[in-house]
Amino acid sequence: MKTKRVILIIFLITLILILPGAVYYKIQFYKLTYIYTRFQKIDEDYITPNQRKIDITKYDLSFDLYPENKMFIAQAVLTGKVLDQTIPTIDLNFYDNFRINKITLNDKSVEYENEGTRLSIKYDSTFQNEFEIVVDYEGTPEKAGLDGFVFGVRNGTSVVYNLSEPTFASSWFPCNDTPYDKTNLEIKITNDSGMVSVSNGVLVDVKTTGSRKTYHWKTEYPISTYLVAIYSSNYEHFSDKYISHDGNDTMNVDYYVLPDKLDNAKTDFSNHVKMLEVFSKLFGEYPFIKEKYGVAEFLWYAGAMEHQTITGVSSNMISGKKFFEDTFVHELAHQWWGNAVGPKSWKDIWLNEGFASYAEALYAEAKNGKEALKSKMLSKFSSHFRGTLYAPKNLFGEAVYDKGAWVLHMLRDEIGDTNFFNVLNSYYEIYKYS
Repeated sequence: MKTKRVILIIFLITLILILPGAVYYKIQFYKLTYIYTRFQKIDEDYITPNQRKIDITKYDLSFDLYPENKMFIAQAVLTGKVLDQTIPTIDLNFYDNFRINKITLNDKSVEYENEGTRLSIKYDSTFQNEFEIVVDYEGTPEKAGLDGFVFGVRNGTSVVYNLSEPTFASSWFPCNDTPYDKTNLEIKITNDSGMVSVSNGVLVDVKTTGSRKTYHWKTEYPISTYLVAIYSSNYEHFSDKYISHDGNDTMNVDYYVLPDKLDNAKTDFSNHVKMLEVFSKLFGEYPFIKEKYGVAEFLWYAGAMEHQTITGVSSNMISGKKFFEDTFVHELAHQWWGNAVGPKSWKDIWLNEGFASYAEALYAEAKNGKEALKSKMLSKFSSHFRGTLYAPKNLFGEAVYDKGAWVLHMLRDEIGDTNFFNVLNSYYEIYKYS
């Protein structure tokens, strides 16, 4: 009995030590692929032909959060252009569970239909080609995809956040929910005055009215809908400074975590400036240098999400042990590959995930040399590489992540380091912000 007990104790201790580095790693990097299997025909089924005939140029969003009731009151102002004035409706993606209080098109009330995940607004050429759509609405968001928009609670404290990839931004605001239609963004988030609200871009101002506080954020660079972020909780904030590769710019690296995770976060997040330095040297300057890079704690149990300029990281990953540094490297690399250089459609997802996965190996090489590169690439070798990179059967499967990384690694071996990194630099400079 004693022997069995000792073996059991050793087994349990081994699990505790191994699981953070193995199970969480795989969960994060394949983003629960079974959930995503149903989204293989996103372009065909989710985006109408009319949506390809509009160009949204700006979202101006306002959210009044009421976590105790798990609801918000919101306004979305969409500015854009109609590219084909023969279309009968301006089609957007927007879930039909909200109560729409009013919709105007160029300051005029307009007929509309909201059914399923589609919002169709009647349009004719008398409105001309430029438009401003205002949607006032309220309600409780539906769970969508991995999370959607969440009113969560941790240790009795409200934590509001979202996770919209690939097509779930429309579960909380009306939008052209496709990665190729990048826009400018302003977003105002109002919550109780004890809460800190964080989003993409730069903080414009903070205003307190009675017991409520509004944070106003704005992007200087275009953004895709799935990368729009809201985080709101009683965050502690600390920061580092990153100096650009040419020495001309200084940028905040901001961290927002719940109070009980503060000490752990200061340990776990301590290498982000070094990561920025490595990738700026390899790929070209950090693409959002006039804004920030940040990390915010959220409650998604399975990993992290590369929201533009403000990555969400699971509470479970802030351990103080640096178990998940590969994840932080991966999400930071997405700021170049996925966020700045974005996919035209979800068929091109390997250009996000394959590049970010190879970036893990490049960072290991920068820190510890060629043997670390080899070790990292061997860890990505799999028997599950069958299938195409373009339009993959599994949108977030191993072929997309690890096979994608290996394709880049083989290309590097074929053309040599100098040519390979010149190609990466050129690809980045030509296609960033598109």
